[in-house]
Amino acid sequence: YTKGLFPVETGGTDVAFTKGLRDATEKVYVYLADKAGLNGGDLDADLYKEAMSITVGDIVDYNGNGNVLLPRGVSEDQFEDSIDALTMEDIVGMGGLKGVSFNDGASDRFVTPERLLGRLKSGRATLEQGDEYGHYIVKFGERYVENASGQRFILNLSGK
Repeated sequence: YTKGLFPVETGGTDVAFTKGLRDATEKVYVYLADKAGLNGGDLDADLYKEAMSITVGDIVDYNGNGNVLLPRGVSEDQFEDSIDALTMEDIVGMGGLKGVSFNDGASDRFVTPERLLGRLKSGRATLEQGDEYGHYIVKFGERYVENASGQRFILNLSGK
């Protein structure tokens, strides 16, 4: 359920942030499990999901492409609305794109800001959790999209 939710698992670099998320979630889970009378045994998935929600925010499956953490206080509808509201200026403001080709399984294609925007809005891009709330690493197929500096493109929805 949490595979890939913690930033270091998805190529993030902030180990302390990831450790803090895990530790806080585990402590909340232990508290909730104790309160519910669960003493040891197997992990209760629903209770762990509740602990995750309390600790780090709600978890959603972005268009069947994997679970991501929503920015704290943001509903799934608000999250989707913020993606739908993205503009070309937003993409450029988030670092632009390097302009590399990728293989989408059918043919090599060139990554352009327009193509990125279209894939995000149609749900055909994969998002992975970044190092901060509301930051997502973008993939087309198995390849990471790069910004103009050659770093992984970070979709920043924290202020949307």
